[in-house]
Amino acid sequence: MLASGLLSRCGTSAYANGMVHSGTPVGVPASADCAIRQLAYEQGKKLVPRRGDFKSLFDALQLGACASPEPEHADAWAPPRHNLATTSARVLYVDANAAVGDGANATITRALIH
Repeated sequence: MLASGLLSRCGTSAYANGMVHSGTPVGVPASADCAIRQLAYEQGKKLVPRRGDFKSLFDALQLGACASPEPEHADAWAPPRHNLATTSARVLYVDANAAVGDGANATITRALIH
């Protein structure tokens, strides 16, 4: 009762335009909502091309409710891999288990100065 009253006062619904908790304000046409979501999806694919069709973003944006074609392949997040042996940049290693709280290396700033 309380939740439905709050939702009616906020002008939102748990299900709007076929989407679950879409976050879309009342009065925004479904066509505009879907167009904005599609633009966000295209931008996301450009920003993170290694995710391919970026199905997880497609699902998060609930583009299936917009009758957009669903990507065929699921994407998977993988941590970046860096070959530290070939880098010319300085690398700072921090070992929280072996850290001590006094002396020249008590803080990162003090360690970098010394």
